[in-house]
Amino acid sequence: MVIAKWFGGIWLGLLFAIGPAWAEMSDREFMAAAIQINLAEIELGKLGQEKAQDQAVRAYAEKMVADHTKANEQALALAQQLDMKAPAEPREKDQAEYKKLQDITSGFDKAFMNVMIKGHQEAVNLFDAQTNAKGPSAKFARNLLPELQHHLAEAQAWSGS
Repeated sequence: MVIAKWFGGIWLGLLFAIGPAWAEMSDREFMAAAIQINLAEIELGKLGQEKAQDQAVRAYAEKMVADHTKANEQALALAQQLDMKAPAEPREKDQAEYKKLQDITSGFDKAFMNVMIKGHQEAVNLFDAQTNAKGPSAKFARNLLPELQHHLAEAQAWSGS
């Protein structure tokens, strides 16, 4: 019995260590993550508008800026209701992705869309897990999840994934 509890504890620890995006979060934790995702998508979208060669990629980038700006306005309003300080910039890993894309001299469109796929897969997983939470962040997640899934599908369709 003690061994089962110990192994169960290890399993639970591993679950949170390797897959925190799929674990339900507090309202504040989730909203901070959602805001950082939106900030990243807005900045990446602006970069895509500037550097993309393919008109479809430029249009997708424009859509990312518009959709994630709107989503971030909603997220910031909810953060204010939760009396929390909202993050002011994307996560470090998203900033690093931006820098990599910024430095690309050829093949930008493919690299950009791959970043969009990766980021939206992560966002869909995060938002999907939060839909079962209690509190206002669950409603926010439920409302935005279909849009994120659509963004992911569009990016995958462009890249032939």
